[in-house]
Amino acid sequence: MRAVFKRRFQLLTCWAMVVIFWAGTAMAENYAIEQVKDNVYRFTAGKYHAAFMVTDTGIFVTDPINRDAAAWLKNELQQRFELPVKFMAYSHNHHDHVKGGGGV
Repeated sequence: MRAVFKRRFQLLTCWAMVVIFWAGTAMAENYAIEQVKDNVYRFTAGKYHAAFMVTDTGIFVTDPINRDAAAWLKNELQQRFELPVKFMAYSHNHHDHVKGGGGV
């Protein structure tokens, strides 16, 4: 009986993690850009944040967050600054930071 309970608990935990993961990736399109200082900006996608820096030769971005957020950011950067994204850095390997890297 204990093994059955343990297995059900594992399955429930797994499903809960999947739901949380999908909820985080399917966040509403609540995007914003705010200037932090000089040429440094913060990009917000729901409850997630990333940063970028505008230079004379191009834009350095961090953590693309997800595919939709990255596409929105790339479009905004082109419209606002008319400069290409030259470099991208990942601060760490959590899913809410690395998804969408191909979109920038």
